[in-house]
Amino acid sequence: LISASGCAPGRSIPSLTEVPPDKLLDNVIAAQSRIEDIKSSALLSVHFNGRGGRVSARIRYKKPGLLKVFVQGGFRVIAVIALNEDRAQVYIPTDNLVFEGSLEGTDSLIPGLLVPMKDIRSSLTGLIDLTEFTIGKISNYEIRDGMYSLSIQNAAGKRTIWVDPDRMTIVRDQTEEGDGKITDRRYEQYTRMNNIWRPLRIRILKDSPDESLDLRFEQQSLNSGLTASELALTLPESIRRIPLSEMVIQ
Repeated sequence: LISASGCAPGRSIPSLTEVPPDKLLDNVIAAQSRIEDIKSSALLSVHFNGRGGRVSARIRYKKPGLLKVFVQGGFRVIAVIALNEDRAQVYIPTDNLVFEGSLEGTDSLIPGLLVPMKDIRSSLTGLIDLTEFTIGKISNYEIRDGMYSLSIQNAAGKRTIWVDPDRMTIVRDQTEEGDGKITDRRYEQYTRMNNIWRPLRIRILKDSPDESLDLRFEQQSLNSGLTASELALTLPESIRRIPLSEMVIQ
């Protein structure tokens, strides 16, 4: 289905016949693919074990799947998280121990934090996984509220993305599961860096605040030449190594 509805008054949007869905996806993916690495700092508001709180984080990302996050409480680093695709290490400096192992088969990393790993990754990096959006799977394509809207639907539920027609950036990513539960991801306050549009705020919204997240970037730099060795986790020789499956945060 291709239609045009809900266009914002006074806003000029190209005809959908001029921007077919495969071209639209190519444009969005191309913008993300130009990002080789990211250095940033952010403030996160989350619920942990049912209680709201805020932490600051220094984030390092290198394409395609290296991610290193320094989580700070006050003036000290309380944890360092290193991800390499589906391999994770969580280093607790004060206890001189590291939890490590595979993330395969789990959708969470830290007990008490109910935000799924895929949302944690996309929030920390501002990069959105669009591998599901292939032309044969698109069930709806329209203009809604002045944005291009693309939907896919399968046995797991429905996913819809909204794309800004001027910047070719995703401003909203919503999934509706088969049981009716909705996750609404908002990418807001875009600014241009190295000729690439980047969000300054990312919100994961659910009915339960325990599963929600609000991240605000304080600083960002792109393509600064980060190396894989800079994202490796350097640990002391005396470190205690514990399987990730046994991790318990007090």
